[in-house]
Order: sequence, then C-alpha cells, then structure tokens
Amino acid sequence: MSSKSFAHMFIVATEQHCRREVLGLPLLDHIPPDSYELLQGGHIANEQPRSEHHVLLEARRGRGGRGGSRPSRPKPTRKKKSTKTKKKTPKPSSKKPPKSTSKSTKNVWPTPAVSRPTTAIDPCYLFIDCSSDESALKDIGAGRVAKRAGNYPIDMHITESPLPTETATIDHYEKRDVRTQKPKMGTSGTLVIKNLDYPGSGKLFSGSSPARHAFQFNDNSIKDARVKDLRRAPAKTIDFATEHIVELQTLGKFLESVAKKNSALAKFLLNTWNTKLSAKQIKARTNKPSYGLTKLPQSSGNTLNDLVFNAFGSNTQLEDFVLCDDKINSYKARVWSGKAPMSASNFKTLLKKSLNGKLPSNEYLTALKMVFGVFDYMDQTVVTTNMRRVIANVGKELANVKPMFDKANLSANVPAGSVFPAGADLQKDWSAYMKSHLTTISTKAQTWANTQITHALAELKKEIFVLEQTMKKLQALEKKATPAYKKNKQAAVKRLTTQIVKHKREVAAIAKKIVLLEKQRKATPSSALTKQIKAQKKAWQKKVEAQAGAERQRAMLYSTSVKKIIAGLKQDEIILKAYKGQVKSDLVMPTP
Repeated sequence: MSSKSFAHMFIVATEQHCRREVLGLPLLDHIPPDSYELLQGGHIANEQPRSEHHVLLEARRGRGGRGGSRPSRPKPTRKKKSTKTKKKTPKPSSKKPPKSTSKSTKNVWPTPAVSRPTTAIDPCYLFIDCSSDESALKDIGAGRVAKRAGNYPIDMHITESPLPTETATIDHYEKRDVRTQKPKMGTSGTLVIKNLDYPGSGKLFSGSSPARHAFQFNDNSIKDARVKDLRRAPAKTIDFATEHIVELQTLGKFLESVAKKNSALAKFLLNTWNTKLSAKQIKARTNKPSYGLTKLPQSSGNTLNDLVFNAFGSNTQLEDFVLCDDKINSYKARVWSGKAPMSASNFKTLLKKSLNGKLPSNEYLTALKMVFGVFDYMDQTVVTTNMRRVIANVGKELANVKPMFDKANLSANVPAGSVFPAGADLQKDWSAYMKSHLTTISTKAQTWANTQITHALAELKKEIFVLEQTMKKLQALEKKATPAYKKNKQAAVKRLTTQIVKHKREVAAIAKKIVLLEKQRKATPSSALTKQIKAQKKAWQKKVEAQAGAERQRAMLYSTSVKKIIAGLKQDEIILKAYKGQVKSDLVMPTP
C-alpha cells in the first residue's frame, strides 16, 4: 500500500470512529494505527512490523472475512417454493410487558479513546542527531535547546573532516566520521590527531572480512531493550553504522590524561605523533597486534597517528568492525563520552508533557530503552570480544612507540625531545585508563538512569492521585447529571473531536512527508535532505502535542475515560519500576 493511500485510509477511518463516538454509537473495533506510529523506530530487517493492527487483521482473516475490512456477506439464496406443511402460529401471551420506571434508568456515559502507544519512537533528529558521532554529542532540546546538565565533561575540540574523495558515487548513506581531534597536551600545546578512513555501512560486508554481525533491537516495544545479532548484512544498511566498538574519541582523551601526568611525554608526542617513520623504525616494532605487523595503514607515509588508529579499525584493518543500529550507535557515543544520554531538563520536559497529556509516554520511555539497549549491545559476546581485542591491539602499538623512538633507531642529530622519555610506559597507562574509563561509564549511566526514573515515579504517583480525585468528582456529578450537564458535555466532545480529526490529518500529512524525504535521502544522500527531515520532525512533534492535548481534554470530560488515563499511567509505572530494578545489573560495561 502506498503512503498516500494509507494516509487517506487512516483519515477516513479516524473520522468514522470519532463521529460514532460523538453520536454515542458502538465504536469501531479497528482503525489504522495512529499516524505517529509511521515514525516509530527499530524496524526489523526483512520483517513486517507486528502491530495490534496487524494482529486484528490476521484474526479476521481467520474468520473468513475480507482481510479485516468488514465481515463477509452471506451468500444470496434462491426463493424456495412454498410447501403444504402448515406452521403453528403461537398464541398471544396474556402477560403484560413490565412498565419502565425512572428508578431503573441509569446514566450511561461514553468513554472517549485514550491513546497510549507502546512502541518506541525513532529519536534520530528529534532527541539526538544521528548523522555522526560528533553530532550525537550535541544536546537537542525536547521543545527547546537545553543547557547541559550535571558534571558531564565536554568533549575535546573535534571537527569532522570532509569525506574521502575516493567514493565519488555513494550507493549508501555512510555514517562514518573521519575526524580531526585536538587534545590539549597539558601546558605544552595542542596535538592534532586524525583517525583513518573506514568503510561505510553499505560497503563493510562487500569483501570476505569482517564476519557479518549486525545488531539491532529485538523488537520495538518500549518495555524491551534487548539487542540481537542478525548475523548477516541487513537489507537496509542506511539504518546502520559501521561501529568502532572502542570510540575514536577515546584516544584523544587518553593522550590528554597522560600529558597532564608527564610533561616530558607530552612534549615527545607533540614532536613525533605526525612525523613520518623510517623503515628502520617500522621494523623495530616487536609487539605484534592480532592482525600482524605487516598490515600497515593505507597512507602515503606511516606515522604514530596512523599505526595507533589502525588498531581501532580502518580500510586496511577490518576484523573488529560490526554494524550497529544508528540509534544505538548514536546513544553509545554519548554514553561512552560520559555525557548524559539525555539532559535532565529534556527528560523532565518530556515527562511533564506526558503527564499533562501533551505527549504520549513512549517518548520519555524511548530514552530509557536506548540507554539500556547500548549496554545490552556492549554485552553481546561478539562485541565484548572485539572491544577487548581493540584495547589490546592499541596497547601493543603504544608499546611499540618505545623501541621505534629508542636512540638506537634514530639518527644521530635527532633532538632530545624526540627520544622516548625514560620511565614512560604508554601501554601500561592505556590499560589503566581503559579500566577506569569503562567503570566511569557504568557509574555515570547508572546515576543518570536512577535519577530520571526516581523522578518519573514520584511525578507519576502525584499525577495518579490527582486524577483519582478528579475521577471521584466526575462520578459524583454524573450520578446527578441534568439534561443541561449532558448537553454541555456532548457539545464539548463534538468540539474537541473536530479538533482531533484536524490534528490527526496534519500529523498524517507531515508523517507522509518525512517518509518521502527518508526515501529520497536513502537514494541520494545530502545534508540538505537531512536538514529538511530535522525540520519536519520538529513540526511533526508540535502537531502530535496538539493532537494529544485535545485528546486529553476530551478524556477529562468523563470519569470512564479518566479511569483509562490512570490505568495507562499505572502501566508506565510498572515499566519504570522494571527498568529501575535492572539498573545495577544491566548498566555495566564489560571489563577491558
């Protein structure tokens, strides 16, 4: 079905549903999913999404209907000739029908629909910029750009370099960062380091290596943060990123840390990091990484920069790369850097809007799912194994710095600042740094999750209490309702339903635009299209808020629908408590 026909079907069905609700008729038992579900993330490769809509459709097919559109009509029957058999006519009953009394009549109140989607949304370009790892480190506001919250370190100056010119025709959008980092080397100056190029997601599995591993969420439920390995190339590689399991930013932070402790080492690295190595120095490498000593980077001249970054992964060295869902990849960049996965102010804004009925709860719950998904991804056997191998390989290349810059392998007139400092041990420093860094990641993520969940549970409890009091007041009013009371309620429902239908049309129209823009971006990637998608997602969010707000106002008119709101909040409470119970056990990075 085309997106145009789907949007038309959605609008018609929604209008029918709302009209029946206003008139007090039985509600349709099936309407297409709300249009915001068009933008739900976590699509399963080569699988159709199994929504409630899909399940209902299957059930109706099982009854021999028309795919759920309506029940099958009975077959026409021919008129049979009358027979001579006489039918006995029943005698009229002498009993009189009971008189209806006003005492037995009860007020029957409608129950306006209360939306509560249970699938995660796609947070890319809404909560987080998924275009690159560096972009992911920037905060995107939930309604406004928020200030950074907490004592999370700001990453060092990192700029994205232009994409390599070797791929003039890009068949796939390739989220890959060839970045220039500028770590501060104590008081000695600023070092310029640059990672090596590597294959994008569309080309990673084009050769015999690496082994095919692609990770994405098990499903799209807000309750399930588990990750699975497809063990093959996904059908749509644009939704994935080639993953440096040990983030590229790590090296710059490590170099800053050693420079603070050892000024002689800081000066040495400034003098030698980007200096071309001689053949004699290359041969002096005695610590053999897993990919061997002969697999050198594809560059015009080998440097310390190239040798060390080669251990992280490059076009030459592919063994530790995997593909990772770009949403998980982007949140991992934030978690790894020590930044809050979502600023506290943004999380509180989403929570408050959810409790006020301006947004569905799946938006703030999506942020939790993403964070738990990052750690489940890191806990996958392949990912943990590759992470440890990268850490070991980087350590070995750092250990090789000492013999390469020993006086025996240098020319006689080399400056003293270019000789490896006595007593320094880069491999040992790296090992200690990574152990501490991984522990810090876990601690900060746990603190963030506990803080947000504790706050959310407290606010939910308050809101449930307020709504329960509101429900009791409405029940009391409904018991002694006058015709004027009923008439006013019906008029309010009619007015709000008209607004809801209008907002749903607008949400569906923007959702359709986003789907079309995504298709264009996948066919011909460009920054202009990405910019348009970002703008449309912001517009979509505003319309969703308008729709949800009108739905909440309508639901607050009757005790029956307020009861539904309370039931939904209690379900959110269950999900939050489940996540809270898993913080200590699940938000833990593997050991190096």
